[in-house]
Amino acid sequence: MLIHNMLATFQEFISRWGIMIILIAFAIGVTIISNISQKKRQKKTNDLLNELQVGDQIKTVGGIIGIITSFNDPKNQIIIKTGDNEHPTYIAIDKMAVYAVEENSKAGKSSENRPTKEDKEKQQKEANKDKAFGNIKK
Repeated sequence: MLIHNMLATFQEFISRWGIMIILIAFAIGVTIISNISQKKRQKKTNDLLNELQVGDQIKTVGGIIGIITSFNDPKNQIIIKTGDNEHPTYIAIDKMAVYAVEENSKAGKSSENRPTKEDKEKQQKEANKDKAFGNIKK
């Protein structure tokens, strides 16, 4: 009799709260999966931005395609050159506006020939000495 009463109580509980428990479990599962995929996308974006170097051809979220000429690290900006060689246009964009690196700009580069972080810093210091945003040399 005691087991029968416990079973009836459990069935009553499930009939009242079962759907709510299932919905809460589903919401928790969706939230966890969403967080995992967001972290993967963020890691991929960070890797892309950390691998950028002078000479890479990039595409921005606004559709501008250009070649990186220098980095402005204090402002987290990249200076890109667009247009033809006779009449280039230099644009400062936020680093987070980079959507993709064109594959053909990476084709001739191997990981062995990639500059180290020290080389990048030295190159950036030299570029900052020669250039200011409004005073860029060709």
